Amino acid sequence: MSRILLVDDEKAVKWAVQEALKEFGYDVETANSGEEGLMKASEERFDLIVSDLRMPGISGLEMLKDLKKDQPELRAIICSAYGSMESVVEAMRLGVNDFMVKPFKLAALMKAITDILGLPGEGKDDGGEKSGGNEKMPTEVFSPPTSS
Repeated sequence: MSRILLVDDEKAVKWAVQEALKEFGYDVETANSGEEGLMKASEERFDLIVSDLRMPGISGLEMLKDLKKDQPELRAIICSAYGSMESVVEAMRLGVNDFMVKPFKLAALMKAITDILGLPGEGKDDGGEKSGGNEKMPTEVFSPPTSS
């Protein structure tokens, strides 16, 4: 099962995304700040980090910069209501796999995640039918508070 670390200082964002990811079959850990995300990802391995860009303390990009020193293969998605061209370019230079501008459709985030990780259980011989792809894909728009 793919492990995802979700880092966001907005509780509503974190809860909504975590619930969707769990329902879709991913193993999800959360962190409330870049510092907490850095600590968790230094202690445990994750297949993907989904992080807000702006948070009190260190930013999502600063967190990823530190993590990529020891885990250059680490995959990541940055989400932000403040998607300046400069931050997008910096994210791509760090090797971020995708940059999502808030508010985003939850389905768009889920598609980005499945493009990076594949579907949970995909490629495993579990004896069951493989998912056709997006029958569980959420379609609602998620509009987080504008403070981050």
